Amino acid sequence: MSVGILNIASTCALWRAVSMSRPSLWSDITIRLDSLYDTVSGYTLVEVLESWLRYSETSLLTLRLHIYGPPPRFDAILPLNSNFHSGTERVLHVLLLESCRWESAVISMDASSVLYMCGNYKDTAPVFPKLQKLALSLDPNDSEMTSSWPRHWRGFFVSAPLHQLALPSGNFRPEDFFIPSAATLLGSPVTSLTFDIFYRESIPLLGHFPVLEHLRILRYKGGFSSSLVIARMERLSHLDICFGVPNHKPPFFKPNIFAFLDAPRLVSLDLSKHSYEYIDALTTLQWSGTAFKKMLDQSAFSLQSLSINEIAISNNQILEVLYAMPKLSHITVTGQDRTYDPSALFRALTFDPASGKVVHFPKFL
Repeated sequence: MSVGILNIASTCALWRAVSMSRPSLWSDITIRLDSLYDTVSGYTLVEVLESWLRYSETSLLTLRLHIYGPPPRFDAILPLNSNFHSGTERVLHVLLLESCRWESAVISMDASSVLYMCGNYKDTAPVFPKLQKLALSLDPNDSEMTSSWPRHWRGFFVSAPLHQLALPSGNFRPEDFFIPSAATLLGSPVTSLTFDIFYRESIPLLGHFPVLEHLRILRYKGGFSSSLVIARMERLSHLDICFGVPNHKPPFFKPNIFAFLDAPRLVSLDLSKHSYEYIDALTTLQWSGTAFKKMLDQSAFSLQSLSINEIAISNNQILEVLYAMPKLSHITVTGQDRTYDPSALFRALTFDPASGKVVHFPKFL
């Protein structure tokens, strides 16, 4: 467990006095507990945490919680003073008593800790009136959490005025994180949304975030949904998508997510390949000009910045994008596909093929 100011406060008497006079310096707290390395009794850690919270006074809290312990059935064979879950429950209880001060929280915990945090407070659910940033992360080897995390967290943060939300996947209901009536009357306050894993089947979910400005997908894996629902996002300006390998591992993957998005204010598009997933995969990631054109036709956006990284795309396809984007001022294209020839593309960007003299895109020179 640590706070960033601790080292500064330990430097000398003067620096300690200055540090102790600034409550906000004690409000950024990291709690990283792992049963493989830590012995947890619960009492000492709680005392330290209570001291830090006391020093922070009424300052808003920034929390990073990483708690992974042994399965509960192993607690009985551990020494009493090493009962991991007993100790972490005490820590979580102290933090939840200060829920009204949470402003930002990054939470990654095992199923047992989540069940304690959410299940034991159903009747006296804590409120989070200041919580604006929330990120939930999962251990991919924790099958209980990866398969049913929405059920565990259901409604726990519904009182929070979230603006930035990061979630493991698109498999959740919007009412798990904000009040549907508020979304209908005022619009969900979420302006930045990040998914770890996202499938085509979850695209209709995006329509529940009417004021979304920044959408980030860390692994888009396609899907087989026959739904033709178009997600209209009036305010979306930045879209970042990293393409993973579909579960059925086809020989070629042409992401068609563009065809289901209507984003008239889109100005920045960042597309890349999840390189780690493709190390041993036999799938080739290819640019889909058809899907991109469909999104352009249905929303008439005009990009200012475009980045295409490690996606098989030809010079002609790049030129098609450039001709369709008259306001484009920044472009990055990296790739190893043989259809992409940087020198030939540069010549195409610089000279008219007919006369060899007319500059097409001088702003990129």
